[in-house]
Amino acid sequence: MITLDWDTPPVGIAYEEYTGKAGAYADRTSSSDNWIRGLSNWKSVLLETADANSKFLSTLSTTQRRSLRLLVEWWVAAYEYDELASDYRDHILKDYNAPELDSRDHSKNPEYRLVDLDDVDDYCANLFNLWRLEFLVYEGHVTYNGVQARRALASKVAACQRVAFGALGPVSCDASKGTESTMLHNLEAFDKYLPVGGVLEACPWLPQDQRVGLPYYLWDVANKRTVRTQDLSGQPVYSVISHTWGRWRLKDEPNLDIPGVPWSVPQNSRFAVEDLPNVLVEKSAQFLPATYIWFDLFCIPQDRSALAKDQIAKQAAIFGGAYRAIAWLNYVDDWNGLVLALHYMVSYWLDHEADSRERLGRRILRPRLRKQHEFNAQLWSAFSYNEDCSFREADGQHGWFTSLWTLQELYLRPDMLLADRDWNICHYPSGGRSTPLTIDTLVAVFWGGKPYIIEEACTQGVQGLCALMALTGMEQLLEPHPLSPLLLGSGRQCTGRRAEAIMSVVGARNWYQNDEVANENLIFGHYPIEFLREVHSYLGATFFGAQALVSSISEVVGRRQEVEGGWVPFNAGSMLPFDPWRPGNRMTIHLEALGGSDHPSTATWSIGDAGEVYMTEVAVVASTDDEFGEDNDHDLVALINLPSQSTGVSVPTKGNLHEVLHTFAPSFMKHAVCCRERDGYYEGVILFNIDDVLYTKVGEFTVSRKDNTKRIELQTWDIGQWEVI
Repeated sequence: MITLDWDTPPVGIAYEEYTGKAGAYADRTSSSDNWIRGLSNWKSVLLETADANSKFLSTLSTTQRRSLRLLVEWWVAAYEYDELASDYRDHILKDYNAPELDSRDHSKNPEYRLVDLDDVDDYCANLFNLWRLEFLVYEGHVTYNGVQARRALASKVAACQRVAFGALGPVSCDASKGTESTMLHNLEAFDKYLPVGGVLEACPWLPQDQRVGLPYYLWDVANKRTVRTQDLSGQPVYSVISHTWGRWRLKDEPNLDIPGVPWSVPQNSRFAVEDLPNVLVEKSAQFLPATYIWFDLFCIPQDRSALAKDQIAKQAAIFGGAYRAIAWLNYVDDWNGLVLALHYMVSYWLDHEADSRERLGRRILRPRLRKQHEFNAQLWSAFSYNEDCSFREADGQHGWFTSLWTLQELYLRPDMLLADRDWNICHYPSGGRSTPLTIDTLVAVFWGGKPYIIEEACTQGVQGLCALMALTGMEQLLEPHPLSPLLLGSGRQCTGRRAEAIMSVVGARNWYQNDEVANENLIFGHYPIEFLREVHSYLGATFFGAQALVSSISEVVGRRQEVEGGWVPFNAGSMLPFDPWRPGNRMTIHLEALGGSDHPSTATWSIGDAGEVYMTEVAVVASTDDEFGEDNDHDLVALINLPSQSTGVSVPTKGNLHEVLHTFAPSFMKHAVCCRERDGYYEGVILFNIDDVLYTKVGEFTVSRKDNTKRIELQTWDIGQWEVI
């Protein structure tokens, strides 16, 4: 039996644990045994899924349940040409009752035969590979990161498939009857967060008690009043509304007393807040089955009271507990342009999704779309940056995608729907029905089409949408990581305290209980040091995993940057998960947050009052200093990220870690220091010596031996105290 130390193992293993069969196959290790075992589990899981009284779904995590839904969609050809899906089903099932197979003869092994189908269709291939991972599990072949990476890829591809299939229309299969319909219906009914988009699970790093809960107040739409949830009978069903108004607050105008709201409400130039109660009644059908909504102006006291602060700190639970999340973009007239842009982008993915599709995007979809007049997706207009690298309003620039608050809300609910100024929800055709467009589906389609889009051949609407996705770093949403909101937040606007706007999504709320520190000692004008220290204590070494994509040696050792009347090294804050000098979307993540473990030496690392990091112990993987051992281990193969000495652009390089350290800026001392270990690989940072015990981080690495069956033996060094700026 495979023993995993996490709660999202493959669905096949979860089913064996549910039925008490865990370990029953421990002595059966051949491919044919595993194939029959996987098929048996799969057929049983399908029966469980079709049974409305089954308890099996309730034993699965959100990620497992949604992965299973992807597989059921694929199995019943809900968004696929039935003849292709039939090929997979026939090949998978035909050998279920076959005699014992010779695992040495791969030509007779159904698993190996199916590999030949990988080139037929990218969607089918990815979903088959997901099925193989969830049900054909071998001892020692399953790791947390491997499973999650496969699920994430399948989820993105499936999101593209849904949009593409609906855009091409009409559907070529009918999964609307019988057992197939029942399976999908039961999955949908059990998992209320629908539809599934490009992200399987939001914020998996947050503990469950922080991810789901009830707000103190809700807005009763029908009765037009704010109500306490504790006074309601049963569990209220509510939708949560994400919008932005702080930059447009009318500071010279008094707050308004709104009937039904226990406090006065600020006015803004974006919408008439006094009209909202009546408007929400008129548009109440858009929120069904929810009869309550959570709207910040009506549900958080606008007085910075203890209750208000408590609700601000509980944003993760409030958004996570909502039936549905809606982004109200009150500057958008309608969604016609966005749906056209969505179809344009997915047409490029279709062209490269499979040869057998014969360039369906080019032959069918784009010619059809070109008959439309020039369109604007309305989400985007000209972007530009302030000197502090934050977005500024230009030419009517729209605020929702540039707000720090809405960045947190989107990470809490990537399945957020889009509503225009009149509260009409954006839909797209999919599988014979009109499906609400989630933001993570929109981002997934951008991910799928981006590599193939030729900008000069695109309409203004597509170019604008691509610019929006790129400049706001939206693609990082598809692989959720607790550092991403901090990194991307560097380029977002916030009229108040930045840490308040982002603390729920990173799981750091204790610092907020102390009023004296909430807005003091801001590191580089961004976040209080106490907030950053709490994030570090929560994430461990992952806190240091931000990777700067653009840097150079001249920036590291020579250039200075003026801050608040003083001068600091340009590369100051090199270990922090946000970049005070460059837009947040120019940074990515190097260290994984989940799976693996921190190296024990990193427990001695601490953050100083100016954002510097102090180290008293380090595990050196490679170094240009002989003090850390003889340079005789040339078996270390690494993926290395270092700034170019000529262009200033960091390009990941694969090579021998020792050799790269010695050839990069050879006149300076450098150390490759381990931070984390996962799945046999070591991840860490490359420190660049500036003076004596003063260092700066200049790069990152992931390393293993050429012979990955041999572990890297690391020695922990007591180095007194290094200071990394």
